[in-house]
Amino acid sequence: MKRMLLWLVSLPLLVQAQTEDIKCYVTLKGGVQMVLQQPVADTSKANLDRVFKLKGYEIDGVVRPVIEVIECVPLAATFSLAAAKEQDDIQPR
Repeated sequence: MKRMLLWLVSLPLLVQAQTEDIKCYVTLKGGVQMVLQQPVADTSKANLDRVFKLKGYEIDGVVRPVIEVIECVPLAATFSLAAAKEQDDIQPR
């Protein structure tokens, strides 16, 4: 019984520890497109949309929220869209 209880208590910690760094090509309010990155545990399309739409990026003192997630890939991977590849190459992080 104690083992089962310990397992149930530690399960969220095990799940949380398995995160993957993801980068997404996004559109910010105002039409600016850029690459943002975030560690996430659930890499499903729905979760990536939710996680990245909670983010914003500051431009000229104004935080612009993400309004569209266009493409997401693991941090070491290459985007398939040409515009995303170009932005990833030129954007410092």
